[in-house]
Amino acid sequence: MTVRRRSSRFVAGLLGTGLLGAAASGQVDRTDMPWALKLGARVHACERNFPVVSQVVLVPDARTYLQEIARWSIRGQWPILFEDDPHAAGFIRRFAPDVILRVASAGEIEPQKLEADIVTTIESVWAGDGVRDADSLVERFELLGWTPPGIVVADPDDPAWTAAVALGAGRGLPVVFHDVDLGPVDGEMPSSTLADFERFLRAEVDRTDLRWREMGDDIDTVTVCKRMPIKCRMAVPKAAQVWHAALDPGTGPYATTDALGRDDRGDRWGYVGTIWGDEARAASMAMSSLFLPRTDIWLVSGYERSGPWAVYDMDEIAEKLPDRGYEVSLNSDRSASGENWLRLVMGGISADVFYLNSHGFRDVFHLFKNARLRSQDLPVLDHPMVVSMVHSFSLQRPDDRDSVGGRFLERGVYGFLGSVDEPFLMAFVPPKIQLERISAGVPFLIAGRYWPGEGMMSGVWKIAAIGDPLMLAPSDRIQPRKRMPASSDFAPPDAMDLRASTRALMETLREEPGRAVEAMSDLVLFGQDEVARGVWRFIRTNEDRVTVAKAARVALGPLFRARDWAAFVDAYRLTSIEDRDGEARDMLWHLATPQLLNIKDPEILLVLAGEARAPIDAVDLRRLGPHLDRVVGTGASRAAVERRLETVTDDARRKALKKLIGQ
Repeated sequence: MTVRRRSSRFVAGLLGTGLLGAAASGQVDRTDMPWALKLGARVHACERNFPVVSQVVLVPDARTYLQEIARWSIRGQWPILFEDDPHAAGFIRRFAPDVILRVASAGEIEPQKLEADIVTTIESVWAGDGVRDADSLVERFELLGWTPPGIVVADPDDPAWTAAVALGAGRGLPVVFHDVDLGPVDGEMPSSTLADFERFLRAEVDRTDLRWREMGDDIDTVTVCKRMPIKCRMAVPKAAQVWHAALDPGTGPYATTDALGRDDRGDRWGYVGTIWGDEARAASMAMSSLFLPRTDIWLVSGYERSGPWAVYDMDEIAEKLPDRGYEVSLNSDRSASGENWLRLVMGGISADVFYLNSHGFRDVFHLFKNARLRSQDLPVLDHPMVVSMVHSFSLQRPDDRDSVGGRFLERGVYGFLGSVDEPFLMAFVPPKIQLERISAGVPFLIAGRYWPGEGMMSGVWKIAAIGDPLMLAPSDRIQPRKRMPASSDFAPPDAMDLRASTRALMETLREEPGRAVEAMSDLVLFGQDEVARGVWRFIRTNEDRVTVAKAARVALGPLFRARDWAAFVDAYRLTSIEDRDGEARDMLWHLATPQLLNIKDPEILLVLAGEARAPIDAVDLRRLGPHLDRVVGTGASRAAVERRLETVTDDARRKALKKLIGQ
């Protein structure tokens, strides 16, 4: 089944609760509201009190980023992105600001002052009459009538502090500092380290003097903005063990975000999310959570409609969501076949929220009728997105781009629910329940978790949460956050208008064609793909091969999104070998694979053979093989595999390649 529905103009109250409207007007009766709805209402009320200014500010470094966040206030907030963030262009395409501004560097960060600077920045955003002399952030919030719903953990020595300061300032959360190395993301946190970190979290929330020991108290969430193993080991208290005939609770591995935020009995006191990465990536994840809409939902189910899989069917909820203000695309049954998937991802995907029912392993996902796809078949994203996967092992190695979760995160996913191990089907909250919850105002990452009292799967288990646990995904047609036009009141001093500067740059191209790369990059950054393609056509005939090669790499994105295969493959062949990175190869294959039967140019097929993607190059060569033999000649596919074997030393890759030629 394939469905594409848009929301009706009339939008009824969310599930009849009127929750979000009540939150925005301060009329929430908190006495009998379920804790998860109350939490969502608190977040929504905070967002409604901070209008969004329709501008994006691009900064060159961390000091300038911090300085720009300090300019937020109760009058307005706006996205701030690092200029070298690879996902900045996608963010801007979705946010669609009135203006895009560049600012010059404010200098270097002073590491010894960073903790104080982070706190001072948040204080300046939450300034008000009579609160400037508050002794702490929590006291400042209290004097302003705000009770923080969570805390944020930062490490001055970890670059993800950029997410912590944004979430602290944007959501009104106290930031606590933890300078102990917890280990690599793809590793496992030992039980002793887990216990120490849990004690640290409890001590820090206790110091706030806010209630936190049960869900529904003041503090309900923790966002860990630093590198932390996604998996952990521990001896789970008996009351929090997951028991089932097929399961042995053992010692793990468990999802670290699921094991934290629990008391000594294993009862949950808070939900935990994690953000890591360099300064640009962490900032982008926080800014996406704070400012991007999440109203366009893509649902894909590769499951049968019988037995235990029937519970995960998404057809019924897909019919309901448009009347709640969402746009919905649904692919199930034959429209969720592997062949159709490869057609769907041509040119990229533009959904805000993605729910996928599949099965497989760390680097494999299966769709309808057990169609087997690999991580390299995951879509290139038109803009940042959040994902919930019913799939074992999707987040076993999220820092590895060749895993399912790792490829999604590299592409710009900023919120992710997935499994670090084999959790068994019943461990996943069915998507229809998750979607009922988020449309009612429950935060996205919490909507996808079992809640206290919901059975054995609410114990310590294997579902991990990446991102901001307070991120909402309600329709913006229901009590939308106020958006203000950009104006000089909010523009940074001496900021440069990117559109104006690019127009001036365009006028110089005939005399200075070497600046075409700069012009194309700026055009792509603010969403002018069509104009960028026009500049590429102009510069394509230039005699300066270095300029053409650099411009060709910039042109790949706009040509890919336009699904212009002929122009794309021409630009790809002109792109230097060094610039043919993972994203470029994925775009090449995503455009090529569904139309291999139509390619009759042997040179193009030979280019594809040379660009088979490691470490799963055997998959690309298997798909390409019959077409090489058809166009180039019998034996061409075998020759391509043998050429690849000459350069491959990894045993697993060699075994897969040899299997293609019967060895």
